[in-house]
Amino acid sequence: MVNQAAVVGLGDLFRRDVGVGSWAIEFLSRSGLSAHVELVDLGTALGYLDTYLYRCSYVLLLQAWPQGSAPGKIRQLSARGLERWLGKSQRGHLSFPFCSSPCTLFQDALVYLGRMHRLGVLRGELTLLGVEPKDVSPGVGLSSPVRRVFPRFLRAVYRHLEKQGCLPPGFPVVVPLHRCGSEALPL
Repeated sequence: MVNQAAVVGLGDLFRRDVGVGSWAIEFLSRSGLSAHVELVDLGTALGYLDTYLYRCSYVLLLQAWPQGSAPGKIRQLSARGLERWLGKSQRGHLSFPFCSSPCTLFQDALVYLGRMHRLGVLRGELTLLGVEPKDVSPGVGLSSPVRRVFPRFLRAVYRHLEKQGCLPPGFPVVVPLHRCGSEALPL
């Protein structure tokens, strides 16, 4: 296994807040972070996640995390919590007590992770980092509550990477500013 870290965004840019993982990768790619970790926007293509799970020593997975709580709440599931859940899924008790949504991308990701764990593909450490969505309807851009916490969400990414030793000391944290203009993302 290569000693490498990847930050992987999952999301559907055309379902508003469900695209938060993809938007995060877009902003992180502008910060120079890609010189230290691999930044990957998989969109809704879960089938390519196995490549990163197998070859990287650390994967930070970013996506909308519907749990039915206040929109914009940032959540994380560490390697230990994920191992507990994956162990249950291996015994056939596949349930999502920490997830409720009409949007299935998050549930699909968890089922996929369970399968990869059983197959031995999940070799490194994995952390899930997500934001409670408010709006999963068709459309582009993030809802107001998710947009408000987006800079904090990005800072959490940096904290996780620093904790794993993936960033040099004093690496500058770059968060998006709200701007107008054609180059601005539709946040």
